[in-house]
Parts: sequence; C-alpha cells; structure tokens
Amino acid sequence: MDESEINPINDYDSDLESETDSEISINDSGSIDSFSDDFDFDISDDENDDLSQGRNFYEIDCNNPSAPPPRFASTNTPEIHLDFDASSGKMQYYEALIDNNLIDLIVHETNRYAEQIIGSSIPRRHSRSKKWEPTSKEEMHVFIALIILQGIV
Repeated sequence: MDESEINPINDYDSDLESETDSEISINDSGSIDSFSDDFDFDISDDENDDLSQGRNFYEIDCNNPSAPPPRFASTNTPEIHLDFDASSGKMQYYEALIDNNLIDLIVHETNRYAEQIIGSSIPRRHSRSKKWEPTSKEEMHVFIALIILQGIV
C-alpha cells in the first residue's frame, strides 16, 4: 500500500508529548501524584519515527482490503517431548500436566482464600460458610477431573 491510499484520520494527541518529563499516577488513597521520570532514554530519530507511526489511525477501505501478512512457515511437526510408557495408561498424561506441587499449591490457596472470606464477614444463621471444611488433594483431583470431563463431553 502506498501513502496515497492511506488516509490518516488524526495524528496522535499533542498533549501526550507535553508530559515527557513527568508522569501522573493515582496513589492508594485516590489522590493524584506527579513524579519525575527516573529513566532517561536516548531514542534515535529512526526509532522515534517508527514509534510515531504506531499512533496514527487510518480509515479502512473494506472494498479494497490490503493483502494479509505472510504466514509463518513452520517446518516442525507437533509432538509431545515426554517419555511415556505405552502400558502405563492415560493417567501418565494427567500426572505430567498436573503434578503434586501444583495440586498442593491450588489446595493451599483455596483454603487460604476461604479462610480470608469467612473471617472477613459475620456468617448468618444458616450460612454455608459455617459448614466449610478445608479442601484436600483428593478432592482437588476429582474437581480437576470433572473440569476435564466437561471439556471432553
């Protein structure tokens, strides 16, 4: 596409360039802070031209679309790079993806989150949170198996 076919809608906002020396942020209390830029980058003119082109918006002509970008030529064949024993069954795939460390982490974080939520509120008389029991590794394996099964069915 040459430049005669491209119609810029508008250039980037010139107000954005006026804040190169300082940044504005909102702190935890909700008030606005202004702080100076600690990082001083030296951008060459070539790099600056490349960046400014990304800020231009152009009208899209649906009747005359541009050519799609070239496809990435992949010469590899997809395969699993793990040594599996054919006689071990399908559980070896599950155990390769979801190991004990991951299950321990999920169980720990689930129980920690439940304690935080239950501890942060006063439960009502018939609240389910009064019946909460910490989850276990076995229960988490069953839960993940159900999620996988729902994806297959």
